[in-house]
Amino acid sequence: MNYYDLLMTYATTHSDLLQEAVTVAARHRVRDFVASIDPKYQMLWFHRRISEALERLESGDVKRLMVFMPPQHGKSQLTTRFFPAWAIGKNPNRRIAVASYSATVARRFNRDVKRIIASDAYAEVFPEVSLPGPTSSYANTADLVEIPNHNGSLYFVGRGGSLTSMSVDLGIIDDPLKDRKEAMSPVILEALWAWYTDVFASRILDTGRQVLIQTRWSEDDLAGRLLKQDGHFSADNPSGWVVISFPALRT
Repeated sequence: MNYYDLLMTYATTHSDLLQEAVTVAARHRVRDFVASIDPKYQMLWFHRRISEALERLESGDVKRLMVFMPPQHGKSQLTTRFFPAWAIGKNPNRRIAVASYSATVARRFNRDVKRIIASDAYAEVFPEVSLPGPTSSYANTADLVEIPNHNGSLYFVGRGGSLTSMSVDLGIIDDPLKDRKEAMSPVILEALWAWYTDVFASRILDTGRQVLIQTRWSEDDLAGRLLKQDGHFSADNPSGWVVISFPALRT
């Protein structure tokens, strides 16, 4: 049992400390943050494993993370909605880029992340982080959100979109391919690779971190090419990719 588990166990028997303990835990652990923002979210065992990997990434223990899961298992809710909101709360000077296969989907993530940050529950956990008001000089658009009184930002872009003049501390790509049909297209795979190498990866700082979340249909997809290029994380290859893979789950 680690420190935060002990803290929560102790707090449940001391009601006067419970809210403070919940807030402290939410600032430090993704799963507790999710529970604070959305108590109805069903945090299953595989979500906990992903949460722990995201915490290692945020802390800098690892720099690159891949998560492979089938559709409709809550991966985007955890990694692309809750995690960016938590990460910018942890460090309001962090510059985060979130990408997906289309600008429409990326902007949907934008709306959802902003709803989290605008919530009262979020303000309890991260009181220093808020969205720009209507008369603020900080950007608050469908593509870019700047954090008032800090240097951090959240930028949302579709595959093929521009990241000109952006420097990125944390890059998240959620399903760069729409479906199996796209994954079987050599033309789309080549265009995705060119966009990743020329645009997305070129904006990640040397100290930056990356997350790739996707359903895999092809060995020659973005994940396959990156693993061939960079390898798996190990003691001898600390810049390689940590891979968490969940095949279709049986019930």
